[in-house]
Amino acid sequence: MKILKKNISESIGYKAKSVCDITNVTYRQLDTWTTSGLINASVCLGEGSGKHRLYSFSDILLVKLIKEFSNLGISTQKIRSVIESLRKRGVDDLSSISLFSDGVSVYECKNNEEIVDLLKGGQGVFGIAVGKIQENLEQDVVRFPSVHIGITDDIESNDVTKEEKSERKANRI
Repeated sequence: MKILKKNISESIGYKAKSVCDITNVTYRQLDTWTTSGLINASVCLGEGSGKHRLYSFSDILLVKLIKEFSNLGISTQKIRSVIESLRKRGVDDLSSISLFSDGVSVYECKNNEEIVDLLKGGQGVFGIAVGKIQENLEQDVVRFPSVHIGITDDIESNDVTKEEKSERKANRI
């Protein structure tokens, strides 16, 4: 599922530590969400010895949304339902929608009329402007080390130089 602007490559991944730092979630929480299938490490699953899970920009955006809903007191079951609904729709760009919750249900609004209709009921709701979260995230991720998956699926990390890699190879026993 691609849910981001076309200018951010899905062949760029972020290790769990970076995702935790970017989204302000604990490693334990990210691991729980990943192992339960709430979120996916879509660039690399990290299966096997020495492999790291790698999360795409889309994955990180979903982690941010999950965290926002969790902070609002939305149940994990309801959050899972919202995430599955977004995945089924195959949303290409979430920046055009806003998500609202009354603490029980989650509503998707694509325009001002839908927001007004939602508010007409007179109940209190919390809103999440997904476009603003996405915009902030685009600015945040560039400050963190990323891993680039090449055509041959070799992992090349931008936080380790070629010289360091060569030196590590030479020092192996």
